[in-house]
Amino acid sequence: MFGIDARAATEEGAGGGRVVRELLGALAALEDDHSYALYARQEWSAPLDERFQWRLDEARDPLWHVRAARDANRHCDAFLSANSYLTLWFLRVPAVPIVFDLVAFDRALRPQLRAGLIERLTLPLAVRRAAALLAISQATADALSERFPRAAAKTTVAPLAASPALESSDSELPAGVPDSGFVLAVGTLEPRKNLPRLVAAYRRLPRTLQEVHPLVVTGRTGWRQANAAATAASSVGSQYATASPPTSGRLERSEVSTGAPAAIASSTGRPKPSPSDG
Repeated sequence: MFGIDARAATEEGAGGGRVVRELLGALAALEDDHSYALYARQEWSAPLDERFQWRLDEARDPLWHVRAARDANRHCDAFLSANSYLTLWFLRVPAVPIVFDLVAFDRALRPQLRAGLIERLTLPLAVRRAAALLAISQATADALSERFPRAAAKTTVAPLAASPALESSDSELPAGVPDSGFVLAVGTLEPRKNLPRLVAAYRRLPRTLQEVHPLVVTGRTGWRQANAAATAASSVGSQYATASPPTSGRLERSEVSTGAPAAIASSTGRPKPSPSDG
């Protein structure tokens, strides 16, 4: 039996929550004899077959991790820690954490104080105890091995894929987005997403290409989102910008400046990227 920290499936709308929900859906689609123990505080409502067993505990951190690890040590052959490094401190079975980024170690990206402190305290021991590590990008793997050299030999890069939901042909584009296609970036609007670097890379494209395929950044507002959105918008000369909560999915015209078309959108509508834009 494989144990999975599945708390994010119900506790996080995006980010790690999306990863866990897509992972469970993909595992459910496999035709195999493996069984899965899903550790969480609340059961996700999506239908899963008899191979999946929810093991629920409403305890708060850090007690939740102690109890989940104790149960996994008794019943699981291995454990995927998709939401925290702390659980690995108490696991005796082979465990694999997912490493999304090392923003907590980069003060320039202004990580959330509490979350950043927890990650800085828990990751070093997790690296030593992990049987393997999953990094969601080569950049993350490189940053991980640079800070923790012993991680290099046991890190595997597993890039995140686009959800099948994006393949729908009947999704409506937010107002203001051209039908000719656009460059789409999806992520919570906050400093850790490094929007200024995205915009800097986009500005290196030929001006004519920018005019035909504007940059659209879409996501819910997050930690220090207003500053992150304003920085990205002003650095590209945005024609569209918003830092409002994701209610309408529309783009709001801003008087930031006139320049290469760009967009920062709050998302409830689901933009459909043009295949030619990659």
